[in-house]
Amino acid sequence: MNTYPVHFEYEKAQAHVTDRRRALVFGPGYPWTFDLVSVGFTVLLAGTALLLGRTVFRGWVGAAGYSVTVILWAVVLLNVVVGAVCAVVRGIRYRRAKAEAGMVKPGLAMIFGPDGIQTEQQFVAWEQVREVRVDKRGFGWGWHLVVDADAGEVIRFPLDALDASPATLDLVVRAETVNRLGIDLRPIDRDVTRGSGAVAPSPDPQQPAGPSSASAHAMTD
Repeated sequence: MNTYPVHFEYEKAQAHVTDRRRALVFGPGYPWTFDLVSVGFTVLLAGTALLLGRTVFRGWVGAAGYSVTVILWAVVLLNVVVGAVCAVVRGIRYRRAKAEAGMVKPGLAMIFGPDGIQTEQQFVAWEQVREVRVDKRGFGWGWHLVVDADAGEVIRFPLDALDASPATLDLVVRAETVNRLGIDLRPIDRDVTRGSGAVAPSPDPQQPAGPSSASAHAMTD
């Protein structure tokens, strides 16, 4: 009996959370990027501008006819708003990465076999499976592998945390179900085209299905 085991890449998922946490505090690594540190610095700058505006700059007028104090406060306010928005966005991305890491455990994720898919929690027979698809819930989420059965959604795992590429998973599903099912990877392809950066390209859906050489050697008896 040929089966195809798929394992979680637990360390990779945890490293992704760490990267998102670091980006939340320090930004993505560019000194010009607004982040929480720059927001704190801006608050300090705002206090300094307030003091200077009441003393040194009082009565000065800028080229546009606005007082220097007003100009300073406008710049400070813009910096605070942009920095706060960037911090909120990164906070959302961090929470999404943490939620996805919660779906991942060390070891085996699932086993594809001729009768169905076995996970730690359940066995889903191919006869019950309506669709195997890729899904992205929204902003901040990565791509997920989703299995829909008669009872609804029964399996959901982050694709990036699996040790098999989407194209390989598609070939395995087609081989195990004798082409009854496959994974439509065109949403990922469109995501790559838009430049959001996703994973391997999908195979030609018109091409005869079957495991690739990379997939085949991983099959176990």
